Amino acid sequence: MGSSSGIGLQPTTNYIGLNLDSLQNLIWQVSKLIYQIFIYWLIQIVKLWVILKLQILFAELIVFVQTHNFLNNENIYKELYEKKNNITKVITRPFGQVKFQVQTNIIGCGLESYSGT
Repeated sequence: MGSSSGIGLQPTTNYIGLNLDSLQNLIWQVSKLIYQIFIYWLIQIVKLWVILKLQILFAELIVFVQTHNFLNNENIYKELYEKKNNITKVITRPFGQVKFQVQTNIIGCGLESYSGT
């Protein structure tokens, strides 16, 4: 039960009887597990980043389409408003040229009546 180098088939023990080969194996397994956990969380973070970027991209696309539709609708509304104004001008043009006179009849002290504006 002496100390050996640990290179051979026999387990290496230190002065308190701890098996160094199993300790090294445990350290190796723990470091491997830590590495696997690190890789797992790195993959999860990359997935979240990609999903976030895709959501931002789709949101920007939706905003662009909505803005484009709004501007097109605004132009259509402007054209319709101008057409409505032109139609209104055409309809009211003859009436706009006619001057309406309000005629009032004032009954005087006799049989005569006169009109004035």
